[in-house]
Amino acid sequence: MQPANIILQIANKPSRKILGLMSGTSLDGLDMVLCELKGTGTQTKASIIAYETKHYTKKLRAELLSYAYRSSTPQYQVCVMNAQLGKLFGKYINDFLKKHNLEKDDIDLIASHGQTLYHAPSFVKSKPNSTLQIADADHIAYITGIPVISDFRQKHIAAGGEGAPLSCYADHLLFHKKDCKRLFLNIGGISNFTLLDGSQEWRNLLTGDLGPGNTLIDRFVKLNYSDLDYDDNGMISSRGSIDEKSLYRLMDNTFFEKDFPKSTGQELFNERYVLERISTQLDGDDLIATLAAFTYRSICKGFEKLDLDGAEIYVSGGGRFNPTLMKGLAHYCPKLLFKNIEDLGVTADAKEGLLFSVLANESFFGEGLYLAESDSMIRLGKLSLP
Repeated sequence: MQPANIILQIANKPSRKILGLMSGTSLDGLDMVLCELKGTGTQTKASIIAYETKHYTKKLRAELLSYAYRSSTPQYQVCVMNAQLGKLFGKYINDFLKKHNLEKDDIDLIASHGQTLYHAPSFVKSKPNSTLQIADADHIAYITGIPVISDFRQKHIAAGGEGAPLSCYADHLLFHKKDCKRLFLNIGGISNFTLLDGSQEWRNLLTGDLGPGNTLIDRFVKLNYSDLDYDDNGMISSRGSIDEKSLYRLMDNTFFEKDFPKSTGQELFNERYVLERISTQLDGDDLIATLAAFTYRSICKGFEKLDLDGAEIYVSGGGRFNPTLMKGLAHYCPKLLFKNIEDLGVTADAKEGLLFSVLANESFFGEGLYLAESDSMIRLGKLSLP
């Protein structure tokens, strides 16, 4: 079938089945979420058919961690990993289809965010915003036999944005409610938010990154506790004491003073950032407690810039499982009530993959997405055909 006819055929369907893929800043695995979408714009209706997270091997994760978010990485490694991840994603998808008794023709599109290797919003004033996601979509399309939409961030940057966070668009399309102010807080590797003011107008949408989420906690748990990968149920941070002097130095960064929208990543908030600012006398428990405080206080500091009076607040991301983080948010934002995103009927573990399915649907079959920086509607993503 000719390429134009492939897209036309999908566009004319009353509903579309899109498999959303997300691999986040934690570099721990690939979320695969199969969704059925009907309509576009504020009439978008989405339901989750199946989802699964395929965790990377320790070897692959270590390899990714060895050069992701670093200012200098051998080009050969980037080149090879781009193909390697594309092939791996393709295999994961084929396994997913087999597990759920699906054929490739049952899926209309794959929406792949890719794996971020570097995100550089305005790091150097004389340079443009830039970002790089790998996991080549042509490999995915060839291996699966399914059209793939990928590289969502580049058009956003080309039109004057920072390329992230992008979840705000799907939050708006799926969860808007007339005359109801809603804030969606995602505590993933990095913490970010979407604020919907209840007007249903694109121009009133506000979004941005707030600072570190789980990334620093996870990193220093691994460094200090050889048998652990993260602060399970907040057990470590609940035992420790916060070192206020170290916390003050962690919070002393111009990023927190910038207005929204803004974005960040492990390029800034990384192991070196912490080691340059913490007391060398801190033991493991106190260090993790201090980093947990860094996460929830940076979130609350960002909230100070927002009008949240009367807002419903819904939390997603791995951080929602950490009682230390949630108690810290409740303590430092006492006027706010934090709810679980699942109260809206969305499985939290599937939210990120769902959001990219919605972005693909709107970009290719709807009117596009509004970008405040250019006051224009844009369409995100590039198409790779099988």
